Amino acid sequence: MKTRKLLALMIVPALLFVCVFTLTACGAQHTHDWNYWEVTTTATCTVTGVETRTCTDAGCSKTETRAIPIGASAHVWGGTWVVTDNTATADGYETCTCTLNPAHTATKPGGTKGLEYDSIDTPATAYRVNKGTAENKNIVIPATYKGLPVTGIVVGTFKDTTIESVVIPASVEEIESKAFMGCTNLKSVTFASGSQLKYIRDDVFEDCNKIESITIPSSLEYIGFRAFYQCKSLKTVIFENGSKLQTIGGEAFSVCSALVSIVIPKNINIGKDAFNNSRAGITVYSCYSNLLEWNVWVNDQEFLGGGKNYELTNATRKYYSEQAPATNPSNYWRYVNGVPTVWA
Repeated sequence: MKTRKLLALMIVPALLFVCVFTLTACGAQHTHDWNYWEVTTTATCTVTGVETRTCTDAGCSKTETRAIPIGASAHVWGGTWVVTDNTATADGYETCTCTLNPAHTATKPGGTKGLEYDSIDTPATAYRVNKGTAENKNIVIPATYKGLPVTGIVVGTFKDTTIESVVIPASVEEIESKAFMGCTNLKSVTFASGSQLKYIRDDVFEDCNKIESITIPSSLEYIGFRAFYQCKSLKTVIFENGSKLQTIGGEAFSVCSALVSIVIPKNINIGKDAFNNSRAGITVYSCYSNLLEWNVWVNDQEFLGGGKNYELTNATRKYYSEQAPATNPSNYWRYVNGVPTVWA
């Protein structure tokens, strides 16, 4: 009798252990501790996707899945945009087709209606754009015309017009003199990503006194005489990281009376009175890393010391540093999302 009781006492705990173990090990018989949902099949514009999650408890391999709805915008676009050129009466546009479903297409603006084009060479190898009969206040210049690149903007073509914005494609290499001179309503100048612009010639944006900020492509090599003369609302001038700028012409930023800050790339030549009568107390974001390098450059400039560029030489300077400086971080800057930013 005692033996049977002893066996019972030994068997019951063992059975309880087995039951507990079974409840723990069997994913269907305990409260799961799920990890995060992970995308295992991406949804597209034609098929649903799949998300999966797994129980993290030891000994449990339970998984669950759920569907990801078809993505209305989850297209896979082909690499080629088909261009329809503008005409005298209709805007141009570009279209692209989804490789998963040819019924799905995307469209983006092309050349503004009325723009006209002058061929370069005979037969044409490229084109320069001119205003033509365009009356739209928001101008989009296309990257191509008749399948060839648009590489220039004709001299004086938008001079004294009422345009308010212009988008300049990456293909444009030169903006000829006075192209936008006297456009007193012009507020926005946008250079497309990957710009190949090399030359902003003389007087291009002179008297465009509503432009407040401009970011100039790293490809630019030359800014001409009075290029931004009397842009009285211009506050910030940013040269993209890796700037190839070589020359800022005489009086280029003269009488920019609202100028707050400007990036000055390394090893550039600055013409006489380039910043004459600009706002006193501007901040210069120097691409040199210290005062010694800055002074060596200044001493090489014929007009910085003895001319009328005091606004630049007497400015508050910040020096470039890709790493956070150990001391005086507020004296140094770096690019953050393309914007000059002080370390402190």
